[in-house]
Amino acid sequence: MFRLFLVLLIALSCIPYHEPPKLTSEEIELSFSRGRLYYDQGDYGKAIDELSGVARSLASVHADDAQLLLARCYYALDDYSAALKEVVKLEKRFPDSPLLGSAKLVAAESYLARGELAKAGAAYVDALALTRDERTVDAILTQLGRLSGRLSLEELYALRKRCRVSSAKAIILLSIAERETKRGEGEAARAVLTELLQLETEAKIRERAQHLMGHIKAPGAARIGMIAPLSGEYSIYGDALRRGIELALSKYRNAELVVFDSRGDPVEAVRGVAELAQGHHVIAIIGPVFTRTAIPAAVKADYLGIPLISPTATDERIGSLGEYIFQLDNGLRHQAVQIANYAVQKEGFTKFAIIYPEDGYGRSLTTAFSLEVKRLGGEIVVALPYESEKTDFKEEIDTLKVYTPDVIFIPAYADDVIMISTQLRYYEVEVPLLGGNGWKSLRLLALAGEYVEGGIFSAFDVNPDTSDIGDQFARMYRERYGEDPMKQSAQGFDAARLIAKAIALGVDNPRALRDYLDAGVLSVGASGLIYTAKQPSSDQVRLYRVHEGRVEEIPWWRG
Repeated sequence: MFRLFLVLLIALSCIPYHEPPKLTSEEIELSFSRGRLYYDQGDYGKAIDELSGVARSLASVHADDAQLLLARCYYALDDYSAALKEVVKLEKRFPDSPLLGSAKLVAAESYLARGELAKAGAAYVDALALTRDERTVDAILTQLGRLSGRLSLEELYALRKRCRVSSAKAIILLSIAERETKRGEGEAARAVLTELLQLETEAKIRERAQHLMGHIKAPGAARIGMIAPLSGEYSIYGDALRRGIELALSKYRNAELVVFDSRGDPVEAVRGVAELAQGHHVIAIIGPVFTRTAIPAAVKADYLGIPLISPTATDERIGSLGEYIFQLDNGLRHQAVQIANYAVQKEGFTKFAIIYPEDGYGRSLTTAFSLEVKRLGGEIVVALPYESEKTDFKEEIDTLKVYTPDVIFIPAYADDVIMISTQLRYYEVEVPLLGGNGWKSLRLLALAGEYVEGGIFSAFDVNPDTSDIGDQFARMYRERYGEDPMKQSAQGFDAARLIAKAIALGVDNPRALRDYLDAGVLSVGASGLIYTAKQPSSDQVRLYRVHEGRVEEIPWWRG
């Protein structure tokens, strides 16, 4: 038997091998044209016959096209193994072909049809890296989105390593994070989402990631981040802010402070946001101190879905930079808008003068009031600032008399309003007066009631006279640090106290804290009135008139 086998083997080896006849360039062109036509008509068998010879002719300009069409033909005939073989041939013979992306897509679809999901995912990712056509890219991303829900967690992690295209990687990372969250692995999910949020990706993917991140509880004790200049020429302000925050947290003991030295540099401030959010998983960030560092930091914090409270920056537009960005003096802006609306639309005033203290409170109310008056068609004829501790206002009063205003807005606290209103009467200036929440004071009525008679002011439904939090804070600060607090310390104290109270109420993640702050926290703090909501509430911002020595609410006016 063995001899017979040897005889047959020797005989076969003597038969000469004849290569398939080589096609001329004209024949190749004709075969390719017929093959493409058969493919378009759905006659895949004939297409294969015509295209096979073209694919073998490496010198042909159509060789890689023919190879791709062969793969597509076999795929259309449900011969997925043959289709994959043709893809492999194309990769080996034409490694620089622009058709590799399309070939990888055929491979992905073939693996998917065979139920080899991990291989399909890898092929989709490879195809995406080689594809530039927008419609094809969209189709691949859609398929990846569907496929990611069917892959195991281990397979998703492997695909994450393979992927280099941000849009696809984001889909994979989001799927991993959702799986990890379901398994109760919040820390792993947070790490993956942090990576995702650094990528350039679609808004809907980012929103889903931020939503998921916001519902993952931070591990261990809550952490509050602080960004401030702790070195350099502005360190005095950063230290003051830090001391106020530490004083508040020493009372609540439900969170730890993580600080980042911005050195007053906007770039460092942005880096600080990333480090605090991604490295320390803080529930919120307090700071930075100055507007020029607060603005870029706020943009970054909102991008990462981390609440940032700016207690000291003076630009009132910071709170409008994103849904996660808050300022503590929003209440002032809302009051100013309300009183301006009433003065112009109801009372019909058109020419306004302003006397205001040269501090954050006075400037904030003045700026917001002026903008709203101008928006409504009124005119600010003169705005006169004065230094704190000033007692003689003759110069300011003489100046504003020249402009003959219809009404005077005095955005100051009771003691200043008492002095200004009495001196206005003394110098025979008898026009209506307007004010803010600083007017809501029993002391004002007792000492200057007749001079502010008829005056109208806006305020929130809290009474500054009923709270001694400012005195308590100053006393605690002096006991701890042996010196009087700066205003940045009071502002830091209020911001930290606000967050600590939220944590005590069960708020345990950035998203929940954002919702809590946006609902509108209204209170009196060490630095003054605090109101966090981005939009005024008619139930909280109210208007009052001084009438016969008493304060009466104007009940029908609700902005």
